[in-house]
Amino acid sequence: MIYRGSLKVNTLPEILHSICMSEATGMLVLQLYNIKKKIYFEEGKILFAYSNLKRDSLGDVLLREGIITLEQYIETSKKVVPGVRHGQVLLKEKIIDVNELVQAVQKQVQSIIFSVFDWSEGSFEFIKAEKKKESIKLNITSSNLIFNGVKRITDFQVLNKVIGSLDNVIVKAPNFDKKLKELELTSEEMDIASFSNGKKVREILRKSLLKDFDTVRILSGFITIDVLRSIKQETYKLSLISGDFSEISYAIKIFNSVFEELFLFLSKRIGTISGNILIKYFNEVSGEFPDVFRDISPSISGKINEDIFKLNFVNSGKDEEFFIRALFSLLTSYFRAIEESLGRNERDIFENKIKEKILKMFSSGGK
Repeated sequence: MIYRGSLKVNTLPEILHSICMSEATGMLVLQLYNIKKKIYFEEGKILFAYSNLKRDSLGDVLLREGIITLEQYIETSKKVVPGVRHGQVLLKEKIIDVNELVQAVQKQVQSIIFSVFDWSEGSFEFIKAEKKKESIKLNITSSNLIFNGVKRITDFQVLNKVIGSLDNVIVKAPNFDKKLKELELTSEEMDIASFSNGKKVREILRKSLLKDFDTVRILSGFITIDVLRSIKQETYKLSLISGDFSEISYAIKIFNSVFEELFLFLSKRIGTISGNILIKYFNEVSGEFPDVFRDISPSISGKINEDIFKLNFVNSGKDEEFFIRALFSLLTSYFRAIEESLGRNERDIFENKIKEKILKMFSSGGK
């Protein structure tokens, strides 16, 4: 998980998703000049948010929504002191009821979180802490919140970091169907998710009935919460190559070499927990390809047992391409592990390094 850094390098959506995936409890502090906003997490779920801007306060939200009058706003604001919130004052004086308070707090928190999705500069730091006691918590899942936040981004440069090149290929992430069912989507968003698999970004834009910018925002939202993945065209082509392997053993030798290098890359940067991270992603992919990874557990270096893999190939009745696709899916999941642990730049560095390695191994017949 990325603990601190600059929003010039890491986008807020990927930071939020990284924290959610790690199931961490604590506070994400975001600062841009003198503006400070905090997002609280409990076991990876977005719980609450705070802003030091007056316009983000609950009273201001209620005033803008027309729930309280200007006179009520001014008079009750005088009674807000340290330890006493504006909502408590309004509730005590029966200006609003409990239901109105809950709805207003929900809207306030989401508004604070959505307001930082467009930040392309500033700093962030995640501070681990005990569970925060809040009587009113968000009633929207973190995946839905992040997806909806990405759809509000107006700065294309932020989206471009997520979507990549127009020639990148969009593919389904592991557990695609399950993740999709957890989202509250429009029919257009569902169509884009279902149609995009295996297609270049530029092709999806041509086919979409929505404006290009809206389509890019939807794709970026799906990519951020790992429903879809954007991969470089060259890397995608490698996943489709089966003729280069006269035997399935070539495939496992090549990918095991890559997995081992990936483990070394990750462990040098985050230490011994890298093994646990890779196992987590392996378990996710193995659930998608049970015939391929039956009775296989990755070693501490990320490699998988070649003999069991070949036995599964013989017993499955599936062709080589199916097994190679499973290995490639595992590789892209491991790339995701690097991105969520170290950031997108580190992932790109490793992906380019591995692309050269795989091409070199292909040219030598996997030896």
